Amino acid sequence: QGERGGMLHSARIEVEEARRVRKAAETGRAGMLRDAVATLVAAQQAAARIVEAAERECVAAQAAAQAGADAAVAAAAVVVLASGRQVRVLFYGELEAATEGFSIDRRIGGGGFGNVYKAVGLQGMGECAVKRLEERSMQGQREFLQELQMLGGCRHKNLLTLLAFSADRAPGGAGGGVCLVSPLMHGGSLDDRLFPLANGASARLALLGVPPQPAPLAWNVRLRIGVEI
Repeated sequence: QGERGGMLHSARIEVEEARRVRKAAETGRAGMLRDAVATLVAAQQAAARIVEAAERECVAAQAAAQAGADAAVAAAAVVVLASGRQVRVLFYGELEAATEGFSIDRRIGGGGFGNVYKAVGLQGMGECAVKRLEERSMQGQREFLQELQMLGGCRHKNLLTLLAFSADRAPGGAGGGVCLVSPLMHGGSLDDRLFPLANGASARLALLGVPPQPAPLAWNVRLRIGVEI
């Protein structure tokens, strides 16, 4: 009986020891799990900070690139002629939109080198006239640049000032994209004022705010025009 009691006591001690070992192991595993979770959370937070910093750098880089592009466009949007005058460079699409696709309803004149249209809505220019040159009237690029220099350098009360031009191609390559932009003659062209009853003259004059039947030009005015021409 004493021996059995000793064995039972030893067994109880071993069971308690096993329980302590298991508890310690469980506690260790729990600690390791907490450490692993804490490490994972810290890694996720660090990754989030890295991504956020990268996004900020990306936004800053995009803003800097856009600012550089805007500056380049602004610098390229003006041409300084030999006379020192600055002439704006526009895109064909801008002029096409301002003239409603070079609509016949916006046509205010024309000649052997092309038609003239009333343009509305060009940024910083208000209402103006756009002369769309016919492709057959154009020579080479060198001749066009020479003509541009000449028109931009001319200063006379009876000559319209060159405000801007476009020389890019029309979308799809159809038609010429060379256009000259000048101030709008609100009084109408000389031809329409001399012959207000000619075909389409009243409609063209109406676009410029001239009454349907304008008063005839006085003879002294006609004489002055002829002398000054």
